[in-house]
Amino acid sequence: MNYVDSKYDGLKNFIQRQLDSGKNYQMLLKLEGFNYPKDIYLNMLLDTQALPENEFTLKTWEEFVTIYREENKEYSEKFMGENILNQSTVPTVSSSTWQIYKSNLLKKGFKEKAISEIQYSSYGVVQRLTDMGRGTKESIKGLVIGDVQSGKTANMAGLISLAADNGWNVFIVLSGLIDSLRAQTKDRIIKDLTTDGSMALNFKAIEKPKFRNGAIEAEYNLDNIDLSRNSKVRLLNVCLKNKSNLKNLIAWLNSNENKAKQMKIVLIDDEADQASINTNDITEEIDPTTINRLIREIANSSKFKAVNYIAYTATPYAPVLNESGIDSLYPRDFIVALNSSTDYMGPVQYFGLQVPAQNPSLRMVRSVTDEEVSSVFSYLTGKNEICENFTNLKTAIYWFLISVAALRFRKYDDPLSMLIHTGAKTASHKLMINIVQEILSDFYDNYDERINELNELFYEEIRSFDKKDFNNAMPDYSNEDICDYPSWSEVKEGLDYLKGLKKDEFITHIKLGDDKKPIYKKGIHVVEDNSSKKYDESARLIYPDKDDKEISGMKNKSFIVIGGNTLSRGLTIEGLVSTYFLRPTKLGDSLMQMGRWFGYRPNYELYPRVWIDKETQFKFESMTQINEDLKDEIESYAEKGFSPSEYAPRIMNSPDYKRLMVTSFNKSQNAIEGGMDFRGFDVQTLSFLRDKSCLEHNLNVGIELLNKIGQSPRFKDNNLLFENVDTQLIIDFFNGYRLSEKQQNLQKGTMTSLIEWIEENTSENKLDSWNILLVSKGEIPRYEDSSRKSWNIHGYDPGCVSRSQMKNNPYEDTVYIKVLRTVGDLVLDLDVDLSEKEKSANSLKNVLGVRQKYGYDRKPLLVLYRIDKNSKPKNEESTSRKAMDVEEDILAFDVLIPGFTEKVNRANYLQQKLD
Repeated sequence: MNYVDSKYDGLKNFIQRQLDSGKNYQMLLKLEGFNYPKDIYLNMLLDTQALPENEFTLKTWEEFVTIYREENKEYSEKFMGENILNQSTVPTVSSSTWQIYKSNLLKKGFKEKAISEIQYSSYGVVQRLTDMGRGTKESIKGLVIGDVQSGKTANMAGLISLAADNGWNVFIVLSGLIDSLRAQTKDRIIKDLTTDGSMALNFKAIEKPKFRNGAIEAEYNLDNIDLSRNSKVRLLNVCLKNKSNLKNLIAWLNSNENKAKQMKIVLIDDEADQASINTNDITEEIDPTTINRLIREIANSSKFKAVNYIAYTATPYAPVLNESGIDSLYPRDFIVALNSSTDYMGPVQYFGLQVPAQNPSLRMVRSVTDEEVSSVFSYLTGKNEICENFTNLKTAIYWFLISVAALRFRKYDDPLSMLIHTGAKTASHKLMINIVQEILSDFYDNYDERINELNELFYEEIRSFDKKDFNNAMPDYSNEDICDYPSWSEVKEGLDYLKGLKKDEFITHIKLGDDKKPIYKKGIHVVEDNSSKKYDESARLIYPDKDDKEISGMKNKSFIVIGGNTLSRGLTIEGLVSTYFLRPTKLGDSLMQMGRWFGYRPNYELYPRVWIDKETQFKFESMTQINEDLKDEIESYAEKGFSPSEYAPRIMNSPDYKRLMVTSFNKSQNAIEGGMDFRGFDVQTLSFLRDKSCLEHNLNVGIELLNKIGQSPRFKDNNLLFENVDTQLIIDFFNGYRLSEKQQNLQKGTMTSLIEWIEENTSENKLDSWNILLVSKGEIPRYEDSSRKSWNIHGYDPGCVSRSQMKNNPYEDTVYIKVLRTVGDLVLDLDVDLSEKEKSANSLKNVLGVRQKYGYDRKPLLVLYRIDKNSKPKNEESTSRKAMDVEEDILAFDVLIPGFTEKVNRANYLQQKLD
């Protein structure tokens, strides 16, 4: 099937007409709802297009619809679990809660496209709610996955608004462990969903219902609340995940049996992997942990008219790995991964991907040296009385001061913050404050000397990442003309202002007045925020009230925040421009939640910087890959019509469980290792042993492979292309090539499994013979005419490519390059005229789609690169890369196994064993 053939235009028009009439892609994939058996209807459809009956099978029809969806998608969230349970609609009346919410979002500056995406995903969840199902078997359980600080709360509010308009009447939001954040969530939802004008519904906040002498407080007495079918009342409770609050909530819900039977409940579990997971031994006949048990008591209750449990989290590993019994909180009915806005600056932008290869587009991460890490922790743990090395911390603080000065010049009037997160122990926070105050004091006392250091740092940073770099990194950013850095003289003017303050105002804290309201000054507020912080000399982190006119006119609202667990989840650090992060943890889900620098940075896009140690950077890079792989996995399952009750999502395992686990063992008790499946697998060699004999060996293995091929190559864009190569030659190459043990994404065991899989699928005629592309640089001379005479490949002397190695590679015996090839290299072997869009395919999924589109969906590809041993970085002043500095050229390769929508980036996965 050649999708682009004009004879299929009629089928494409048919698909679009059906979508416009209300059918969805799942119905079209399965040809459901057409009053005929699907095989008969397919033949009838082909007949109307004058196509022979054997033109399509049901399987190739599904492939055709899948390609159409990919090429015509507007919003791409796909639900794993396609059951539509109700006839809900999106209201258009201005007094509806959804339209009020939409209006409030517009006032906040949300773009129409972003609001449409919120509507699409929120309505998709509402369609899957039950309005009459209850009890263990009938209640609905789903999971919504969003990125860290990407706007999950906006989606939650969208769900509440649309569900309220469609008749659900009780909304419970389980909101973390900190009461101040709970109150913020409640106030924000109420404010977002209401207006001073006309409202079709009346939202009533249920604030911590309590019983006195066995009786509920009058304000919350269900006897006085109308929950009948035509009632306009909607109840909202935002509840902490603690025992007493949940027990009081359950008692209140059950305080009136008749009213309980009228309740159509939407139970939203925000940060569902925090506190909600049953960490007791699930193999023993013991009760679940208290919070989990109390949430189940609501989710599985048969006392209400309907119950829907919807979990929200950015780190879904525990919810999908821990347990799946019918009475558990496992999302058996649906899972959806939300798309982030094009303005979102998240893990992929900060840390990049290995598969498909994608460098960090936002070059904002800076390294903390091993020596400084050792020095800081020796001080914080009491081993040393002084901290001997805090150079990178000082640089991070200096960048914060520069950012404050620059942005104040640009009239940025919102708070600006620096986050310092080095551990959970509160005693260490006080010690860190000592260092911070020492750095600030030294800056103030020796201003004339230090200003030169800030001058050098300013120019170093603006050369490293400027407005042009940002526009290249975020090509679809909504603000096409972001504000550039000011000049140094303008920055210095702001720094002079800070120096002009009295010292006790320059280095200050948030004070509480007699009325317990925070008092702010014009300098830098050094804030300790942790669970044991007492409101004595200074307050915890409290940002100024934006509606307070006296504060809003203040020239500086700047905060350096030092803390641990209270800064790890939920709390948004406003105006975060500098982060110093050394928090050691093995748990990937906890680590990702601590990335408070992820999110949206309107009007200060160029300024965020993050200082982290090499080990933490490795963990963030690994978790970013794991997270993106899971999203692709869910989308792949959704496209196939799989339900979470039938197929548990697979989660890529950590590359090194001794250093990193996706979640703790007691939160993944039902996880088993997934099977080996290399369809859609793509991997590139990135780490190479320095040993000269090893490098020479690999070059000889490559030369032997290419010269054993019977036919001569043909030229393709100054590269050599060998087509239809026998599989055994490829296997011989893989067996002979010596991999570095530091090659995290292609360990020896994975290669062994890959070879076995290739042999099995070739013998079953599931794979064709191979294409090999040898990437060269410049024109390729005949060997006898070449001045290089570096190697003789079928009488030609192909040139080397240039790559450079990373400076922060911790292994002295290896070279690490981070990226070998562009994604576009993976379509260079196609013997078709590709469009510019197809040539520049920006993801592995798009590559696989292009290959399938042109009939290469069974053709595996090996791409070879000979890297010049004398390669240097393009930018000789690069802070992250250096020359190769090896004794022999490096033979590197990329291997691509076809398989559209089959998403496996590594061989080892974790997957829940479904009960």
